[in-house]
Amino acid sequence: ADLVEALKKAGAQPPPTLDAALLASYAGKYKPEQGNEIAVSVAEGQLTATPTGQRPIDMMATDTTTFVPVQFDGITVTFVSEGDKVTGLTLKQGPNTTAYKKQ
Repeated sequence: ADLVEALKKAGAQPPPTLDAALLASYAGKYKPEQGNEIAVSVAEGQLTATPTGQRPIDMMATDTTTFVPVQFDGITVTFVSEGDKVTGLTLKQGPNTTAYKKQ
């Protein structure tokens, strides 16, 4: 409990809790113009991204549309919507940003 209080005093914020329906809207397959697709799934309130041929990556929300890997730094995934429909995502890794369309 002391660690939690120290983190809060230092300005740390817990990740936001997202509505199950919002998380479910992100599930699906996403494909860039060139390269491998990413499958996004949700289980027990946890968003997971699985690039083709790779292991699943647990993702943590930083806000309602942006997620980062739990296990490592350097990648940010932001979901893109038009109206109330999720149409794609952008994956930012270092200086590179790749747009993916929801299939």
